[in-house]
Amino acid sequence: MAENMHPKFARDQFYINQKRMSLREKYYVYDEMGEPLFYVERPFGWFKRRNITIFDDDSKTSPVLFIEQDHFWEIAHRDYTVRDIGGEVIAKLSRNNFASLFRRKWDIMAPGGAMIATAREDSAFLAAMRRIIDLIPFVELIGGIIKTDFHFLARDIDGTETKIGAFTRRISLFDKYVLDMSEDVSKKLDRRVALAAGVLLDTAEKR
Repeated sequence: MAENMHPKFARDQFYINQKRMSLREKYYVYDEMGEPLFYVERPFGWFKRRNITIFDDDSKTSPVLFIEQDHFWEIAHRDYTVRDIGGEVIAKLSRNNFASLFRRKWDIMAPGGAMIATAREDSAFLAAMRRIIDLIPFVELIGGIIKTDFHFLARDIDGTETKIGAFTRRISLFDKYVLDMSEDVSKKLDRRVALAAGVLLDTAEKR
């Protein structure tokens, strides 16, 4: 197990539920049996970087992971740094906003910049349908039906992409997701980084 890694990260499945009716963006993370794992909070603010903290529970006394917004202005890119509880950088996450107008994709990189994996919208066709729906007023319900899911993809040395996980929106009136990394048998992606990416796939996508 990696140094400074909380033992509750040692799993393949995380169930992420966003708490509604709150100025701060808040999430509860559960295991497959419905037992609470973590509490996530991102503060509201117009003129500041909105860093995200993952806590052991909602008492907020024991942080276990930090997701820092690198830049206040996110016009071209959205860039985030993931740090463990000791402050060490364990990953960088980045989205090209212009490319994501067509199909959303996040790059997941090692601290030195080497590519580890990507999280990409599951289907180019569905991505196009979602972008069209986004342009039509008052179709939030339809947008919920054509839900946005992501695949986690690792790239081999020859450029071949292999699916290692999925971030799936559950059918619900509220934002509820399943992060499933069961296909990543060799643990190519640190589960702390996977969960950080899962949180960003909701809050940084402004869904």
